[in-house]
Amino acid sequence: MTDRSHADSRRPSERCDPLGSDNAEVEDVPPWWRAAIREHERYDLGPYLPPRFSDGVLLEPEIERLEDEHGVEITIMGVNVRVGDSWTVFLDGEPAFETDRRRTPEGYTLFELSSTRFAEQVRTELDADDRPDSRGQ
Repeated sequence: MTDRSHADSRRPSERCDPLGSDNAEVEDVPPWWRAAIREHERYDLGPYLPPRFSDGVLLEPEIERLEDEHGVEITIMGVNVRVGDSWTVFLDGEPAFETDRRRTPEGYTLFELSSTRFAEQVRTELDADDRPDSRGQ
């Protein structure tokens, strides 16, 4: 059975868009989200809507949790990609696996796997690599 307690215990701001409600303020969101909002405002971009997994869990808090848990740096980016191409997940700068993503009509990036599946894939890749994490474990 998969442990989903980490997703269920998240604050609402880590699972949904508090700025989508009329009474939400920028201060209601985590610091990483506020920084992205300011960046969008600085360059006169549209509203910032954070990327998320297919189960609605926001990408950034999940990546932070996994980085802390495993002592690894996780980056997701497209390398020489075109619209519709998969993006690569890097673990400590090394390509580990790919994931599909798309922009939704609402304007945010949706990664086409659940947060649980993403965490499982990270663990699988780290186990296959059979290396100690940055904490020496």
